[in-house]
Amino acid sequence: VFVANGFKVYFYDGVRSTPQISFTIRHKKAMAGAMISASHNPPSDNGIKVYWNTGGQVVPPHDGKIIDKVNNVSRIELADFDQAVADGKIVMLGEDLDQAYQNTVEKLSLGNFRDIHIVFTPLHGCASTSFLPVLRAAGFSRIDMVESQMPFDPEFSNVTNHIPNPEVPISLDLATKQAKESGADLVVASDPDADRICVVSRESLANNNYIFLNGNQIGVLLFDYNVKQRKAAGTLPTRGVLIKTIVTTDLLVKIAKANGLDVITDLPVGFKYVTDAIDKRLAGREFIFGAEESHGYLYGDYCRDKDGAIAALLICEYAALLKKQ
Repeated sequence: VFVANGFKVYFYDGVRSTPQISFTIRHKKAMAGAMISASHNPPSDNGIKVYWNTGGQVVPPHDGKIIDKVNNVSRIELADFDQAVADGKIVMLGEDLDQAYQNTVEKLSLGNFRDIHIVFTPLHGCASTSFLPVLRAAGFSRIDMVESQMPFDPEFSNVTNHIPNPEVPISLDLATKQAKESGADLVVASDPDADRICVVSRESLANNNYIFLNGNQIGVLLFDYNVKQRKAAGTLPTRGVLIKTIVTTDLLVKIAKANGLDVITDLPVGFKYVTDAIDKRLAGREFIFGAEESHGYLYGDYCRDKDGAIAALLICEYAALLKKQ
């Protein structure tokens, strides 16, 4: 359809994470992007995420204008896929882009703390293409997988109630059980399109109890670690900005202000408003961290969407640091 309407298309012919699409739009200087995903929704809710040239999901007025165009479509133009590839109008993307994305995320590491035992599950989604290679490249060597939830499966067959939502503790029951049996320190999971993260932490080195962390708790820990490490390294900018949605905890604001950072906090629900603010509201300041209470976070300038992979890297580092202490 894109080719038939005059566009050149960069195409991933396999499963990738949603934030990698955002990264690829920026990396390839594309004008827009599309991602087919059910995310954490029931399998019947399969749909599309639409991205603008910044790599961010569309916000007003573009979203409304796109729907106006959709409603006025009278015929669907189609080109032959194989012919379009042969003609160079569809360019297949592969390992070089995967490596570029993974290297970019892994280089955002804020410390060399790696002595941690992790249980990982993608909940039948694509975090095996993002979380796993990033954590392995960063040097985390003890990662156990929940094998029954590793295969790509649009029915989410081995997830309780078939709804793999990182906001719901029961989604992590198998992973938590495995952690208890093996004495792991941390459970790290993602929703199926790998833009959000879920964490279950061992309560104490002295017992075998495990705590499900909600989205606000994870966000506070990530931001706290970010600020402490960059402050110690002398890389925390004097004009740094924390960005969060209005429903996300104000403890983030307290940490920011205690460290001389500015905040943008008046945003509606939806991480697309956080990333839109990066492009429109910094006014010469530097973006430090973005968070929403529904388990979405971003550190770095490589994409304009929440990314569970960078969150996984930093939360595992922080856990290893705390374990060491």
